[in-house]
Amino acid sequence: MERSKLILFPVMLFLFSVSLLCAPVFLAAQDAGYIIDYTEEQPRIIQTLVWENDEYSMYYNVQIQFFHEEGYDESKGLPSGYYEHLTTTITDNFIEVSLTPGRYRYNVTPYDFLGRQGESSGWIEFEIIEAYRPVIERYLPQAFYLDQKTERALHIRGFNLFEESQVFLRSSAQDVRPIKIDTPNENRMTLFFDDETLPAGVYDIYIVNPGGIESITKDFTIGYQKWVDIFLKTIYTPIIPVYGQLNEIFTGGAYFAGASFAIEFIFSKRTIITGGIEVSYSAFSLNDALSFKSDFNGILNGFSGISDGIFFQDINFNIVMQKRFFQRRMAVSFRFGAGVTVAKGSGTYEVNDITAHFNLSLSYIILLLNGFNLEFGADLYNYSTGIFAGFSDGGNFSGVIKPRLAMVWQF
Repeated sequence: MERSKLILFPVMLFLFSVSLLCAPVFLAAQDAGYIIDYTEEQPRIIQTLVWENDEYSMYYNVQIQFFHEEGYDESKGLPSGYYEHLTTTITDNFIEVSLTPGRYRYNVTPYDFLGRQGESSGWIEFEIIEAYRPVIERYLPQAFYLDQKTERALHIRGFNLFEESQVFLRSSAQDVRPIKIDTPNENRMTLFFDDETLPAGVYDIYIVNPGGIESITKDFTIGYQKWVDIFLKTIYTPIIPVYGQLNEIFTGGAYFAGASFAIEFIFSKRTIITGGIEVSYSAFSLNDALSFKSDFNGILNGFSGISDGIFFQDINFNIVMQKRFFQRRMAVSFRFGAGVTVAKGSGTYEVNDITAHFNLSLSYIILLLNGFNLEFGADLYNYSTGIFAGFSDGGNFSGVIKPRLAMVWQF
């Protein structure tokens, strides 16, 4: 009866030195040809050698030999070569062993139900390479807060941290991988992440060392320390009339007596466009004595009529849409809203009334220091100015532009 030759699969190439400094976990490594047994006092690595099953075989004789290098163990005084490590008889087409690092070879000889020996497989060489389980002792920071402006660097301290290690964050929804890993030695590692793409969630820190052995540290959070950013603003706002009655009455320049105070609430959660609200109070005076005139005569005429002017006070409620970028160090804000205006005139412009307005605004904000920003932009205000009908035929509405330069404190 002709018998087929056995085909062997040397599937296990690693032995792992497992640290007991962290809580043991079962490592799903069977696909790689090994498992880790934690049932004993110290973890034990079990390797698996597999061969193709022979349908005529009742059992197999398995021989495993270890390669001894001369001088490796002087007590034996043996020359270099392979020496017997294990000989056993089994009925399965695989054997589980626990081998130390080194070079090995094995062969399998089948026997049929009459005890007759079949054709041996021949020697198959393989190597057990020492590897290590990574251990995380501590890491800083404990969380990434997306509402903070900072470098996204995760500093890890522990053992068996290698340049070849794979390190990433994992949640039930996704993996987040660093854009750069700095490993100065086997006890320190720093992971750098892209701040613009970090998704909020609770993650495990995964480290997988060469050979597939891994370590997991739970509950690293990416989230928000606060849900709303608060901005307090002191704003310088000169006035430029651009159309309507106010433009007809006050022409030829910009009026520099204007200021605003605002408080803004912007949601911290990251979206393409972030929303919020702004409440502000502003005051300004339209008076030729307080203006930048385009001609010298206009300036002199302005001072001669210093008692002629109108003082405005605005209270505004705005909706804010903001786009942040460059790690939240810069932002563009668009506002629109409405409010009420109290106008009080003197001299030639005797008026005392309350009117309404609506406004649009576009500004750019830059972080200068931690918690301190500079903002610049412009607001367009449209006033209902029928109250000035006695001084102008410019219609019932007036428009002014308010350039803004603001000092902003962020909380």
